Amino acid sequence: DPTSGWIIDVYFESLVDYTTWIASGGITTNDPQRTERLYGAVDFSKPYLLQGFGDYTGADLSLVENSDHQYMDLGPHADSYGDYGMGLWLAYQGTVNGQTVSEGTIEGAASLTKCVRIRGRLILREWKVTDAAGNTNVFIQRVELEE
Repeated sequence: DPTSGWIIDVYFESLVDYTTWIASGGITTNDPQRTERLYGAVDFSKPYLLQGFGDYTGADLSLVENSDHQYMDLGPHADSYGDYGMGLWLAYQGTVNGQTVSEGTIEGAASLTKCVRIRGRLILREWKVTDAAGNTNVFIQRVELEE
């Protein structure tokens, strides 16, 4: 149904190589090109968005912070992307259409060699504000220019 779906906006920590990723407890698929990709965990210090539209309007979802399935990879993966691309694994919980989801997963894969859009420039700005009571909020501005 093209009138229903999800808007997912998630930030990731800096990408690391396979050896560093595995040494830090990261998981990955067991394919021959896994050592050639970069990996990054979800950055839970920044805000994220899981917003449904259409049939999923009003859904209340949150990421499961203690799950192994909160990461992305970037690089060659002939089995999934056909070439150079990106994979995404997220675990969530919450309520969708009145039904409780104790833990679901989102898996995505995209070829980056067959993209139609070409990013000309990406500008990310981040700042942290702390009030007199010690409450802190992180604000992020994203500007993406296309060619």
